[in-house]
Amino acid sequence: MPKNSTKLFFIFLIIFAALSTTAAENLKLEIIIPEQLTPNEEYNHIFKIINTDFKRGSHFSINATVSLKITSENFSLNKTFTLKGINWYKKPRLEPPFIPAENKTYLICVEILNSSINDTNQSDDKLCKTAATNNETQTLETENSTMPSPAISIKILNQNITFVEGETIFFKHIINCSSNFSITYWIEDIYGNIAKAKRNTTSLSKKQWKTKAYSQVSPYFIKSILFCERTNISVSATFFVLKIQEEQNEQSAEKESKRKTSKDDCANEISIKAPSKGSFDNTINVAMEIHRCKGRKRKVELKIIDRYNFTIAKTKLNINSMGKFSFTVPLNIPPCSYCYSGNYTIIANGLNTNTSAEIFLEQQVQHPIRTSTHTSNKKELVLKAKKMQLPPKEIYSKQTKRIFPYLFFTLVGILPFIARRR
Repeated sequence: MPKNSTKLFFIFLIIFAALSTTAAENLKLEIIIPEQLTPNEEYNHIFKIINTDFKRGSHFSINATVSLKITSENFSLNKTFTLKGINWYKKPRLEPPFIPAENKTYLICVEILNSSINDTNQSDDKLCKTAATNNETQTLETENSTMPSPAISIKILNQNITFVEGETIFFKHIINCSSNFSITYWIEDIYGNIAKAKRNTTSLSKKQWKTKAYSQVSPYFIKSILFCERTNISVSATFFVLKIQEEQNEQSAEKESKRKTSKDDCANEISIKAPSKGSFDNTINVAMEIHRCKGRKRKVELKIIDRYNFTIAKTKLNINSMGKFSFTVPLNIPPCSYCYSGNYTIIANGLNTNTSAEIFLEQQVQHPIRTSTHTSNKKELVLKAKKMQLPPKEIYSKQTKRIFPYLFFTLVGILPFIARRR
């Protein structure tokens, strides 16, 4: 009997351990460094990796390898983290810390290279985000504002600074020069290679360039030099190009003719894969697959709406060629004081088709002001003091006092009958 009981005890422990360890199926990344950086400040925590299957009381021990890349003009940082024993989430520490310089825009990308689980949702395994100390494209001077003389700035005229490969970027120069001037401008990649050749101009009209991608996320820099009053002033602006992964290759003229004959039978398609959760004042990555086979329309709009059909965040893409394309689009969700925590709808609309997905957005918790809590506490103390000063409540009500004499005389009348029976 003791041996059997010992065996049963160990079997129970094994079953309990198996039940308490739950299989995880999804890891996701979140970049926690702010979009507005402080120059010369040390940043040790750039991102965190989250186990979305974690629940209170469950236990996980997940291993993962994550790569971190931070790039900017004349700057590149590559780091690989080996993370062990992930239960809910982990925020790895970067040593030495990342120290941003002044007037710089940085592209921060993290990617899960491998993990010890079967990750079923790989759309949130790669994430990119832009961060800047003084973002030139957002803090530019306008034509009517006062600028020191001489001065120059670059204004990107597109709505976003992230483009899909093949989309055209428009920009112009804003200067302050009281005499004759000339501008030399060009575009180069992060390695210093010239993408748009140097040109000299004396015109302030808008310029344009059809974007190209040399990597999955390609940083570019518009560089300009103003020559005014024997002074040379340099300035640059940063933008990023997303590479399109083409799944359809035109291999022969025969396949091309078949594609043309079946063009009328095909249909444009858009599909999206978005993370299940997000938060305001943050950026999410939406994986998109687009099949464009007919029509002249090229624009695809990606936006988030609430239950009242109000737009919370949006971005636009241009699909300039026919084929099947897949890419990851970063969608910035701005802070929203009047928005609620709950389910929102992500809609991809364009090419005469649309699709949607659900996402849960979490509002940042606003802590109550201390003064209000102090006043409420004071009110509660005053009410308690008043209650203590009130006279003690009467034990009997008025109705009880009225009934009491009748009960007394009834009891006196019953006593003789009880005595006779004894």
